[in-house]
Amino acid sequence: MNQRKVIKLISIVLLAMFTFVSCSKGAKEISQALLKTAKIKSYTFDSSAKMHLEFPGELIGLEGSFPLDLKLSSTGAYKQNADKLPTALVNMNLDVMDLNFDTEYYIEPSKDGEKNLQYYMKMPKFMKSALGFGTKKEEYLEFNLNELLSIISYAPIDNELYEQILTSQETAIEMNKDVLDILQSLGTDKSLKNIITDKGYQTLKRRKGTIKAKTYELNINNENFKLLLKSIVSNDEAIKKLLELTKKYSAEIGEIDVDSILSELNTNREMLLSQIDVLPDILGEKGLTCTFSIKNGNIIYQKYALDINVENMVKLQAEIETSYYDINDPIKIARPKIANNSINAIELLNKLDPFYGKIEEETVKIESKNSSFLRELILLQDTGSSIEGTVSDYFYPQEKAIYHFTDEAGIEVYSIGLEYFTDEKIQAKYSSPYGDYSIVYSLKDNIARTVYLSEYTESTELISEENMLGSTMISGPLKEGNFWTNIDNIDNTITYISSVSTEVTTPSGTYNAIELINFVDDNNYIINYYAKGVGLVKTITNLNSDYESVNTTLELSKIEK
Repeated sequence: MNQRKVIKLISIVLLAMFTFVSCSKGAKEISQALLKTAKIKSYTFDSSAKMHLEFPGELIGLEGSFPLDLKLSSTGAYKQNADKLPTALVNMNLDVMDLNFDTEYYIEPSKDGEKNLQYYMKMPKFMKSALGFGTKKEEYLEFNLNELLSIISYAPIDNELYEQILTSQETAIEMNKDVLDILQSLGTDKSLKNIITDKGYQTLKRRKGTIKAKTYELNINNENFKLLLKSIVSNDEAIKKLLELTKKYSAEIGEIDVDSILSELNTNREMLLSQIDVLPDILGEKGLTCTFSIKNGNIIYQKYALDINVENMVKLQAEIETSYYDINDPIKIARPKIANNSINAIELLNKLDPFYGKIEEETVKIESKNSSFLRELILLQDTGSSIEGTVSDYFYPQEKAIYHFTDEAGIEVYSIGLEYFTDEKIQAKYSSPYGDYSIVYSLKDNIARTVYLSEYTESTELISEENMLGSTMISGPLKEGNFWTNIDNIDNTITYISSVSTEVTTPSGTYNAIELINFVDDNNYIINYYAKGVGLVKTITNLNSDYESVNTTLELSKIEK
């Protein structure tokens, strides 16, 4: 582990755990309150947040800077059962770029017998309309935790997921204790004194009247954070414990030779200290500030304020404050009128993505087969290369031309004549011995697919027509391992990008092409090759059934302009 990695490691841990940056009485009280508050079983709360983000407009194709403002206010209640499963009800008002709306969400233990959570979110009117549910009476969107994560990952989720989440939370609490022990080894380092300010007993506004609570403020800025880093690097005992902590809690970090790293630090300590001085400043003028008010050992009010400024280009100011009430008191949470008043998230996904309902079934079907294509696809998820550009770069260009395709014997099988164009569509004439057809291709959203097909009519512009969802021929991003479901002459299969750079020789020339494989198993597949600025240049078909076999290679023989 080199010096830069050591500094990075220390920075990450310290920035994440900055609330424990001193062994003063104030830091200890905050630490103990945070640990105690993390274990409370029930509470109610009021919270508010505001955020201003500003970044270069060129990132989204606009001139100047682009601001984004968000405001949120919420109130809610929370309690745990004996299995540590929560029931919670939160009412929110959200204001995003002058779009203001109210909503609420409700969480309860799932009734499926597993340690799982059921979520209900009240849909604002504009959201119902946008999702196509404007005429439905149902007000809530329903899903459970495992189901949601399965949808996102397109894979089954372990039924013991919530147990793992609880274990992670307990591990985080245990890690907090260890971090406190580590930073106690810093003693009363003078460089840390300005980080924690004891505000004494402050008067807090509550739902009913006011209350006095012991209050501390923590502030991290670019200067004192670097001083803190230097204090750690200069203290062998703190470094040793920090490395042992990382080794204990991070399985991904790999084996750490603590003694070897300490020896390297001692040899290069001065260089490390000088590197800290030149670390880039990312905190803005106000830095990172936290305020904690403590009563009876629990945090009853907290406020986080963050100011980030990256080279005067990306600016972020955020502020979140929360007041806690009724801590560990018996709380009744009224269940909203959800019965017969919710829409399942699966129904929503099926509406938004007609392919979704088939994905899980087809994935299971494909995974049950011992396919070399599947093994390659899985491998490419981690190792695949990518190229710049969009799908339209590799589809037919927007210029009138006729593409002729021949078989191994040089006999023309079909031709594609490009006739009409818009920014996102191409209309073509498909001609073969079996007839002529008009086809409209869509290139919208970085996906090339067929959206219209009919018998050919001479000199008729149909580019605005759509009568089918059609098969996806190419879908971005242009990365090896990118895959999608398809409805083709092979029903409901998976197509994936197997290569972004393959040399293909055809009668019309030699091309550097992307290779796409559509497969069922090793004996049933179609491979297509698309060249940049040209489009489709070659197709290999290998389909076998009990009734027939189709084994052909079609190549682009010439382009007639």
